[in-house]
Amino acid sequence: MLAGIFYWISQSQWFREIISDRLAVLNAGATTWALSLLGVRLQQAGATVVTPAIPVEIAESCTGSLVFMILAAAILPFPVSWKSRLRGITLGFLALVLINLFRTSLIILVVSRYPGSLWTWHIVIGQVVVITGITGFFLWWAKDSQQDVLFSFLRNNRTIFHALFLFSIGYLCGYQAYRIFLESAVGLYVKGHIETHTSWILASLTHLPLQNHLSQSSSYRVNLIEGCLSSPMVVLFVAVVFAWPARWWKRFLIISLGFIPFFYLYHLIRALLIAGTLGIQPKQMNFVYNFYGQLFLCAAIIGWMAYFWCSAKKSLSYRRFSALFLTSAPIAAFAGSGIGWLARHTMIPFLTQMIAGSISLSYDPEQAVSLTPDLQIFLWISLVGTTPGLKTARKGLFSALGILAALFVFTMGVAAMETFHLAPHKGLYKLLVVLTPFAVYYACLLYPASKPGSMKPKEGKTDPRTKHNPV
Repeated sequence: MLAGIFYWISQSQWFREIISDRLAVLNAGATTWALSLLGVRLQQAGATVVTPAIPVEIAESCTGSLVFMILAAAILPFPVSWKSRLRGITLGFLALVLINLFRTSLIILVVSRYPGSLWTWHIVIGQVVVITGITGFFLWWAKDSQQDVLFSFLRNNRTIFHALFLFSIGYLCGYQAYRIFLESAVGLYVKGHIETHTSWILASLTHLPLQNHLSQSSSYRVNLIEGCLSSPMVVLFVAVVFAWPARWWKRFLIISLGFIPFFYLYHLIRALLIAGTLGIQPKQMNFVYNFYGQLFLCAAIIGWMAYFWCSAKKSLSYRRFSALFLTSAPIAAFAGSGIGWLARHTMIPFLTQMIAGSISLSYDPEQAVSLTPDLQIFLWISLVGTTPGLKTARKGLFSALGILAALFVFTMGVAAMETFHLAPHKGLYKLLVVLTPFAVYYACLLYPASKPGSMKPKEGKTDPRTKHNPV
């Protein structure tokens, strides 16, 4: 009965004019924005997305409104509390929005490169994605709704879900606030002080062994351009504090009092290191200029790992952790640089020659793409090497599996970028490169160790003769 009523509503004239038409325009805008992060240049004309090949219109039936009504017709009669039904409908709507955005983005991405595949991707693959996703959501919700819990994921990891949700909100809001800050009077004032203080420090360091080089660097006026201030590390600071499980007044106090000092110190150190190395390496090849933010994030992750194992879990001392890191880091650096060299000289030319007819990457800002295996393999082996309780053989096994996974993901990424002419957002790409190994490490090794009782030693077998002995 509900399905019939909802279908009649979806076919009414007023619903199409008020809901469906506007949803189609919103879907077209969201799809255009999502693909712009991958470097795909599209234009929006109402509910139509104009690709370099053909225009693609997002019709009313592609907005997902009828699918949501079918989902609601399945949830509302379900024999659970109204609280569970409301949660199911709310999260079902959010899940449908993400699934439908993924579907439209995937279809338009492929069609922009292969126009003749529209029917296959729209009628076959697109519908499979939506039907499978929504059916899976309903089965997941129905299995656990009788326990008044939405998902088994939330039942065991509710704090993780809550932190990830707050992190996403904090990152999106922090990104917008950071752009406003850079153009404000306060942002320009702090930026001016960074430039002035960098020049002062360079001028005062002329007595060091690098006197000639530093004198040459200090003779030029330090000027922080927009690219120097667009690092996502400052936004990441806001997002991490926003998701930190503490009282809200503490979070806002840390953000309000710590944002400007973090912004100042982060860019001051960056400007000094770049000015001190530009005479050694040009800007295009300068390691500090291109990878300062990623190295800063890697150091923060390693520091957090030390705190987790040494202070939170008390599995080993800081001295032992430092010894493990100093042992594994050179091995990780050697493996990362060696495998990265092979990837740049064999894998990349082979893929680009087959796909684009060239031996070099079509998109590699500041060597971010070509040096991805080096950084990911170094970070993964370093994390595995500092994990307490792992024998040498298991560390070698996990390291080898991580190397294979990193190369596989890198191969798929290069193939996708060369096939569809993608140019992902540079800052988001660099952030993803560093966070991916840590996310896999957390899921495979770190999270199991954080479960209650997972670090307990195994108990010996009980002697049946003393089973009932009070002693």
